[in-house]
Amino acid sequence: MSDPFVGRYSHTLDTKGRVAVPASIRSAVWRKENPGIFLFFDIDPDVRFVHGAGAENFQQISTRFMVPFPGRPKSPNVPDSGEARTPLANPFARRNQILGRGQWSMAEFLAFDKEGRVVLPAPVVRKCQLSKIVSFVGCGSTFQIWDPACLAREDEKDARMLAQYRTMMEGFDEWQVETVAMAPAVADEDPG
Repeated sequence: MSDPFVGRYSHTLDTKGRVAVPASIRSAVWRKENPGIFLFFDIDPDVRFVHGAGAENFQQISTRFMVPFPGRPKSPNVPDSGEARTPLANPFARRNQILGRGQWSMAEFLAFDKEGRVVLPAPVVRKCQLSKIVSFVGCGSTFQIWDPACLAREDEKDARMLAQYRTMMEGFDEWQVETVAMAPAVADEDPG
């Protein structure tokens, strides 16, 4: 797994659709055999950003969403090492077909040029409403690409939600938070 993606960076988008990828992202995903990034759309068609990842993280993400073949038998030619093996995706599972056509078929690998830039595809530029500046936002195992104005509006929404979460959590100590999070929901008893 690559280093986590952290921080926020803004870079200029030139008229040819090229943008410099932040050095921290390049160093987190750099591989001699595969120097570049994968971009992929969110499953929510209304969001105005795209996700990005290095090859290793992209493979882990795509594998996590796949429905495996049911009851995949162990291979008799491979000794059992005790390690979990990646299940083979079932190409006939409806969810895999939908993700394949609607999600992974639109993902793209963008190779870095000598200056550490990539050319953003036209669908990404349109989806993110990019014009002159591109914001890169670290999100742990992935990063996101945003138009700065769209990101500012989303930040305002996020700040309001975080304030609500903090208000809900006031007065809870650590034990109570764990207890509430783990306790099963119980219906109120009828007093009558």
